[in-house]
Amino acid sequence: MGVAGKQRGFTLVELLIAITLLSLVMVTGTFAYFQLASRWDKELGDFQQQAQTAKVVTQLEQVLKGIIPYVVRDKEGKPTFFFVGSESRLLAVTNNGLISGKPEVFRLVLQQQESHFQLVYQAIAMEKVILTSTEQSLDFSSTKVLLNRLQGADFNYYGWQSLTLKSNRIPGTKPSWFNNYRSQERGLTPEYIKLKIDDFTLFSQLDREPSHWKGHFSEGGML
Repeated sequence: MGVAGKQRGFTLVELLIAITLLSLVMVTGTFAYFQLASRWDKELGDFQQQAQTAKVVTQLEQVLKGIIPYVVRDKEGKPTFFFVGSESRLLAVTNNGLISGKPEVFRLVLQQQESHFQLVYQAIAMEKVILTSTEQSLDFSSTKVLLNRLQGADFNYYGWQSLTLKSNRIPGTKPSWFNNYRSQERGLTPEYIKLKIDDFTLFSQLDREPSHWKGHFSEGGML
């Protein structure tokens, strides 16, 4: 003869323990989800920043490759090249303008904003300006912020210290890297430009024999 088992419900204490454990599981799961979501958002943001930087570097490569040793007059009226470069900015003429895709006078500037930097491109189309002098005031009609929240960026220039040094070819002398390169002072333009933006480094070769541009300047009756 069988004995029927008695059904037994949860006691209040057991129910409270179960609810507490369930709450802990839910809290732990929610915390893990937010941690994962936060990490995903950060990694996605980093990826998007790197993708945008890579895109801008590609655009700037074309701009820098298009730089020409454009001849103007200095304050004494002598022919010189329109090129002024420092660690944080570059002023020159390019055949591959970023704004119009045509020849532009451009200025590339690294501006500090609190703990970060932004890279700004300013330009005016050559068809809208008659560029004749290093002393000329330029009204850049187009401004574009290329990158924000950069950790850092800088320019370096590889070339001869001066036209005299290059012409004399003194044994042991050769081009080197400079933080600043003003063509008006050196008499020529650099051979290479290096632009470092966070983890990206861009090298661009310029005209290595810019002096022939002064010949064209002379033949054009500008002297």
